[in-house]
Amino acid sequence: MDPGTDGGDATSDGPTVAVCICTYRRPEVLRRLLDRLVDDVADLGHRARVGVVVVDDDPDRSATPVLDEFEGRFELGLHGRTSGLGDISRARNLAIDTGREIGEWLAIVDDDCLPDVGWIRNLLVVQTATGADCVSGACLDEAPAGAPAWLTEEPFLEVPADLPDGAPIEIGHLKNTLVRSSLVGPGRVRFRDELGASTGGEDAVFFYDLHDRGVTHVFASRPLVREVVPVDRTTYRYQLRRAYWYGNTEAVTSLYRGNASRLRLAAGGAKRSLVAVRWLVPARGRWWWRYGIAQLASGFGRVLGTVGVRLDHH
Repeated sequence: MDPGTDGGDATSDGPTVAVCICTYRRPEVLRRLLDRLVDDVADLGHRARVGVVVVDDDPDRSATPVLDEFEGRFELGLHGRTSGLGDISRARNLAIDTGREIGEWLAIVDDDCLPDVGWIRNLLVVQTATGADCVSGACLDEAPAGAPAWLTEEPFLEVPADLPDGAPIEIGHLKNTLVRSSLVGPGRVRFRDELGASTGGEDAVFFYDLHDRGVTHVFASRPLVREVVPVDRTTYRYQLRRAYWYGNTEAVTSLYRGNASRLRLAAGGAKRSLVAVRWLVPARGRWWWRYGIAQLASGFGRVLGTVGVRLDHH
């Protein structure tokens, strides 16, 4: 791949941006994303200079042929790195460490996401208007063809938050985030290795750590990233496990950071489970029993997390 370019020395119009991506054995999905980034950079024009960092967490380097296809397509280069450790935190840290050498700003997106054209431009517009150190946009889950009807009829898929541009937030979607590169990396905010290899939640803790350091973090409504839910995640069994894992990870990461007592977290989990009962009762012609059971699982996972039960996210 191209040698790194120090974004801090750029003299062209606008800032320098390093798009950071981690991938694992999804070459076709990665190709789709890089294609979209080529279009997104064209949309930017001379507003910014962009490079791309791709960290392949596959020791067999399955992303290499795709990266070769896009050699020379980005002004600040396409920088491929290999972690191969099976630890998403270490892969993310390698991505941001490489990105810091390229750009003043890091634009972070997941390999299975597809930003709308105008993604980087709209993130930069909100950052310029607010002076924020970190900007996060929305992520829209989309059901694949052939998905069961209940997946969209009941509120399993995430929809964009109803917030105005510049609204202060504490955590956001890492898969749609712009952050000042000088704030992250060695000696600064990093992804916690011990979370990436086990329970997950490293993205939420990353945002909390930024917040603890007084970093200004705001919401942007227009830079939208879409994620088509993989077919194997449209089963009810997967959705139940996902809900349980979310609740469990909330408790584990809160205890990890020491920002809530076990009693408080357990009470919150119990309350969530009690509230979920309302979905199990038919009302106004609507009966979201699947979602209700999933919310029960989420509350149950949170309660168990307070007593040391941890669900591996792998």
